[in-house]
Parts: sequence; C-alpha cells; structure tokens
Amino acid sequence: MPETRQVEAPDGRTLRVEAAGDGERVVVVQLGTPNGGVLYEPWVDDAASRGLTLVTYDRPGYGGSSRKPGRSVADCAGDVRAIGRSMGFERCAVWGFSGGGPHALACAALLPDLVEAVAVIGSPAPEAPGLDHLDGMMDENREDIELFRSDRELWERRGRSDREDMLAMSVADLAEAWSEGASPGDGALLHTRFTPAASDACSAAAILSHLKF
Repeated sequence: MPETRQVEAPDGRTLRVEAAGDGERVVVVQLGTPNGGVLYEPWVDDAASRGLTLVTYDRPGYGGSSRKPGRSVADCAGDVRAIGRSMGFERCAVWGFSGGGPHALACAALLPDLVEAVAVIGSPAPEAPGLDHLDGMMDENREDIELFRSDRELWERRGRSDREDMLAMSVADLAEAWSEGASPGDGALLHTRFTPAASDACSAAAILSHLKF
C-alpha cells in the first residue's frame, strides 16, 4: 500500500506525498486536473512487478497540500526537487497525464540533473507560434480555458460551483459527464472499471520500464 508523508516545500508550504515501492528506480507521477495525488492500485502493482517506485503528490491547493496563489506550472519543479531531497532519491523519471502533462514536461526542462526521462499522455499542447494548443480539446475544457483568460472572477465562481456539483455525483454520473465530447473509445472506457489492462495503457511503469535510470 502507498505510504503518505508530509514534505516541506522551499517556501514553507506543506506537500502531501504518496509513495509505493522500495525507493529504487523512482517514477514521479504528475496526475491530471483536478486529481489529487492518489496512486491507484493497478499502477502500484504494475510498478512493483517492474521494480519501480511510484511517487506522487497533491499539487498546491489540492488535497493536503498548501495553496500557492499565483503559481505557474513551472513552479512544480521546486516542489519535486524538495520531494526528492526529502525522500533521498537523486535521479527519477517523471510521467504525467492530462493536466499533469505540462507539469511533467516542466520538471524535465528545469531539473535536468534530477529527471532522467519523461513521458506524457493526453497532455495539453504547449503555447507556441503557429500552434493552436486548444485544437482538438473537448469543448468543456476549451471553454474553461477561454473563460479563465477572459474573466478570472467568473471562472473562480464557476469552479467553486463545479466542485460542489462533482462532489454530489455518483461514479456513474461522473462517467457520463466525462464521456460527453470524448472520442468513442475514451467514452466507452469511462463506463468500465479501470482494469489493470486498461491502466497499463497509461501506466508510468509500462511507458518507462525500458529506460535505464
């Protein structure tokens, strides 16, 4: 079972961290948005079979981690550095999916001495000249980003309302809501249990186990 610990960030904030494994060959997992730092059982089992240790954490303002108003994606690098020092690992791979993808890439770019390899799945594209990073996004996600840019106060009010709505949903309700606008394959998967076979498709262990680090 994953173990939970509290790690102090460089600026004194608290980070809630989960880890599973013997400390060898560490993979830091940057989960999606708005996921808390929870290591799912199939991931832990798969990683253990490959001799990997999984580490994740609640990003600022999530779960048991302190808020950091005005933070940027790049700020996650300092938090991952602090986690590495606290747990005693000097090298790691980083894996991110969905909203965790940009955070994983930021770690790779800003922590070259710590991060050996990086992999992302379903990550938002970066903003770059000639690239529409909203292209191909689900309508709901695109509208959320556009509202954030145009009316931050309304975006925050809607976020609080959405939080209450999500907490009131059953698992079936949540799967149905997340299926809207998804591809047929993704929509169908959301109506099944995330089995070990399904989780292998987005498992840090499956993606990174062939790398030497």
